[in-house]
Amino acid sequence: MALLDKNVKDQVSSTHKLFFHQNFYYWNDAMRGILIGEVCPRMIEAGKPTLALQLANMADNMLLGKVNKIATGLVAKEGVWYGEDFSENTLHNYRYAENLYNPHDYSNSFFEMIDSLDAKTAAAYLQHVVKPASALEQYANERGYTGRDYLNDMVGTHYLRELNYSQALAYLSRVSDAYRHHHNLTLKFDPFSYLPKPIAPTAVFKLGFAQEMLRLEGAIKQAVDGDEKARLLYKYALGTLNSFKNCWPLVHYYKGTGYVNSVCRKRHWWDDAYTQRAYAQFDKLVAQACAVAEDKNIAADIQYELCNFKTVAQQYPASEKAQLIKGECDNLKDYYRSFQPVGYYY
Repeated sequence: MALLDKNVKDQVSSTHKLFFHQNFYYWNDAMRGILIGEVCPRMIEAGKPTLALQLANMADNMLLGKVNKIATGLVAKEGVWYGEDFSENTLHNYRYAENLYNPHDYSNSFFEMIDSLDAKTAAAYLQHVVKPASALEQYANERGYTGRDYLNDMVGTHYLRELNYSQALAYLSRVSDAYRHHHNLTLKFDPFSYLPKPIAPTAVFKLGFAQEMLRLEGAIKQAVDGDEKARLLYKYALGTLNSFKNCWPLVHYYKGTGYVNSVCRKRHWWDDAYTQRAYAQFDKLVAQACAVAEDKNIAADIQYELCNFKTVAQQYPASEKAQLIKGECDNLKDYYRSFQPVGYYY
């Protein structure tokens, strides 16, 4: 490792350019092949994910840190990425400029590794970045990218994915305002509307979502009136569902198995355990909301919005929505067939 480090440091040219994270530089590529191809996977299997992440981070970022510049080609104009500006930027500008696309930090082997692990493991890694437990950890940390904004956002997003909003808030609140604008993503829909409700695209959305979900948790516990509790439960349920549907940037950094200039094949997160858990939680919360509602019109309204017309007619026959269904049965059947629910992706 020391030999590879020395050769990367001594032999790389000060004029060496990195286009995104592609460099084709022998000594760096040799180090990446050894660490990412052999060492890190074995450490994951051996139950040492923290050191595996530290070494993967070093492999992806050591050369970049030594050169301290990167050539970029995608810039944002009115929320759309264009390949019009192949300019050379310092790492700080690359990572914090609002109009620059950053494929490196969200598309390298370290990112894919930490993104595939759970929140507890990601949080433990961050703790070892702040306070390394050995000289080897210190060595790896010094050669990786350990920006606190980047890592706190990563851990906070993991906790959003696990529906742990208090822990998510603890980490997301440590992310600077300057960095919250630079995730390559924007939120385009209201996470608390079942039907897709467009909002003004914003890049600052995770922190506010965590705060609102926590507020709802507290309000649900304190609610005495059944109808009010039902409304709160349903709103909380929508936030849970939508964060894995058309508001997926709340809990993920990408959609699909490919990514611009990626070095890894991405996860099928839309049907993984986290997503299935969120769907099951949504069903449970909806059932609770309907059960506690004293005014059954509220329960009927919820089921009607979810297109559960048979449930409305059978369980709430005296409700206003049940009467509507009886009078408009054929029309609603046609509507249901053509309706595309909130789960569509953009």
